[in-house]
Amino acid sequence: MILVILIFAAAGTVFSFSTKAKSPVVLSLEPHLASATPASDVFLVDNASGPNGNMDLGLQRLVDLMETYGTYFFKTDDHPSGLIAKSDVVIIKVNCQWGQRGGTNTDLLKSLIKKIVSHSDGFVGEIVVADNGQGRGSLDWAESNAYDHSQSAQDVVNIFSSSYNVSTFLWDTIISTRVYEYDSGDYNNGYIVNSTADPNTGLYVSYPKFKTAFGTYISFKNGVWDPSTSTYNSTRLKIINMPVLKSHSGYGVTACIKHYMGVQSQYFSNGHARIPQGGMGTEMVQTRFPIINILDSIWVNAIPGNGPSTSYGDASYTNIISASVDPVALDYIGSKYILMPAAAAKGYTNLRSINPDEPNQNFHNYLVNSRDQLRLAGYQVTMNESEINVITYRASITHPPTTNVYEVKLDVNTTFNQGNKLKIGFYSYAGEFQAESTVWNGTTPAIVELSTQIEHPLGLPVEIAALVLTYENGTTISTVTTFTMCRCHLTERLGKLDGDWLYTSPSERPGIFLEIVDIDMQWPYASA
Repeated sequence: MILVILIFAAAGTVFSFSTKAKSPVVLSLEPHLASATPASDVFLVDNASGPNGNMDLGLQRLVDLMETYGTYFFKTDDHPSGLIAKSDVVIIKVNCQWGQRGGTNTDLLKSLIKKIVSHSDGFVGEIVVADNGQGRGSLDWAESNAYDHSQSAQDVVNIFSSSYNVSTFLWDTIISTRVYEYDSGDYNNGYIVNSTADPNTGLYVSYPKFKTAFGTYISFKNGVWDPSTSTYNSTRLKIINMPVLKSHSGYGVTACIKHYMGVQSQYFSNGHARIPQGGMGTEMVQTRFPIINILDSIWVNAIPGNGPSTSYGDASYTNIISASVDPVALDYIGSKYILMPAAAAKGYTNLRSINPDEPNQNFHNYLVNSRDQLRLAGYQVTMNESEINVITYRASITHPPTTNVYEVKLDVNTTFNQGNKLKIGFYSYAGEFQAESTVWNGTTPAIVELSTQIEHPLGLPVEIAALVLTYENGTTISTVTTFTMCRCHLTERLGKLDGDWLYTSPSERPGIFLEIVDIDMQWPYASA
């Protein structure tokens, strides 16, 4: 047993620098298929944050879910209805009004920018991270919502700005400057303000018009202005609406709909007072509807009436990201199945102000009225759960210490809208295909629930395993999740074998010894 002791000690040095993350609030996020049409899709990924707050895998899983249901992230020749083309100008509308946990998570922002600039056709467009904190916002908070508290939105943008056209624009700096559109000859930065109030909500619609750090002229309403042709390109301007989920002292909950308060200028307009009438729905309709809403629920303020400012101490760690084209449905699901359970977990019993179904509460009322304004304009939005597909990402390949190195543990509880098979493919560390097993075969749409051990078909130690969704003919639709056997797994297994050795009969020890030998052979190639 000297081999076990030496490897275990070596592995111990690997983990001497690691730290445990705070355990997230346990929530019951179950997939749900709509029973009525038309329906809105809400995509949720839990356990979204990885080591050191890295959100790359969590965001990719969110994108994979969306694409499984036909909402493709990139616009390409193969997917002409995709959200973002290679030359688009993308405004990522974050929440910058508050520091600490009150603003959009900057680890998520970093992963989103990284994803956009990795466009499969080569990104040659522009990204602007922007918000209007109504005179008290900052994109460079010293204490931000991130694993590294000092990482501000500006710090994230600085990572990319030397290689891509990525910049920030704090609309607070122009909220008191009234301007006119570019086609009137006005090239000044500022706010366009409607001279009359909307007849339904009483809102005086306002929106920013500005020149980016890279010289691009943007009208939030009309699109990208070309001075050489004196024309707007509306289709080239895309808005990603990315708020953080929080309670609100006046309006119960702030999420996707209320986030458009950071588009209008409170200096000129009456947005805050017209929220109850559905004013933010009007703001979306008359300016620009987001191509996608991404709801940051990694840390939420689940204290009823406490937000929107949120300290590190007040925030609840739920570690969820979600997305939908429908901002109303996303607000409904986020408040009901993330914020309310998180509040209950903190011991709160009066949840009326954050309950989207509670009549005569400010949140319920403004969500209903905003929904109605968006519907009048032709948008598919809903608060009816029978019209909402809740699509969760709960698919993992793991290796518990009780599992030998020749198999993995598969857990799936996910909705699939297309495809006929789920397969686990096994690969070497060099990426060479070894074998595969079909773990599910059926028709879609379907909620697939699996919890089982999967052996390597060739009886080899597992190195890399990938769960893929395919059509009946074997064509791959998407990679659902992957697993790589690393030294941490091998160490845990060795520890288990070491304990088993003492209590097994002599006839069982040869099997333990052979597995130890295989682990010893695999160790040099496994990553730390």
